Amino acid sequence: MATEGVYPKITEDIGYASEINAIHTHVIGDGSDHADVAKVTGTLYWTCTGTNFHAQSPDTEAVTYLQGKFTADTALTAFAPVSLPHGAVVTAFVGYGSAGTSNETITLMRWNTSAGSYNTVLAQVNFGTIDTSISSATIDNNNYSYSIFTSRLTATDIIYGAKITYTL
Repeated sequence: MATEGVYPKITEDIGYASEINAIHTHVIGDGSDHADVAKVTGTLYWTCTGTNFHAQSPDTEAVTYLQGKFTADTALTAFAPVSLPHGAVVTAFVGYGSAGTSNETITLMRWNTSAGSYNTVLAQVNFGTIDTSISSATIDNNNYSYSIFTSRLTATDIIYGAKITYTL
């Protein structure tokens, strides 16, 4: 029996999330019946702070992480992993950074896990610009993984974060 507002520790595999084909589920109660599962739908957001980014080239951590921000200490490119639910449809993408990043691009890409290569640009814009013309917008976690990449940042450029808007 479900209890509103109470989130008990589940100590056994309840095993029905895949049975109802839910992308996002939230269990309220003991998980003994399907009424305890709520499917999340609508417009949702994935966000990250600058501290999610890592230096890519040169392969060094010549960066400063402070108060959620990524500051390049030297010229470099950066990346951040992205985790979105399977079947989500990306509708917008934007990167946020200091004034120095406004001429730099930020790109949402997918990685073909079986081929070991990035093969599709989903979105690419300058920092501070929202891209709503997303290619290959449906997330396919069965065959791909996703990351954000930057063009070459200059020393003192700061990444504040990124936001992906998607629907379920």
